[in-house]
Amino acid sequence: MGMAPEIQERIFEAFYTTKPLDKGTGLGLSLVRQIVEDLGGEIRVFSEPGNGSEFSVLFKKAEIQAVHT
Repeated sequence: MGMAPEIQERIFEAFYTTKPLDKGTGLGLSLVRQIVEDLGGEIRVFSEPGNGSEFSVLFKKAEIQAVHT
């Protein structure tokens, strides 16, 4: 369904939820953001009310070194 800008600004805050009290804790996106950032990445959201939401998770390209044994 998409999100209004004032909701988008808060969705990564711990314990923020738009759901009823018995339907969620508001920790999901906060935990996802923390994990992604701990791994050196970034999470972004683009959302338009009535059109839906898109989340992007971005990581730096890994440098792979050959191991000779």
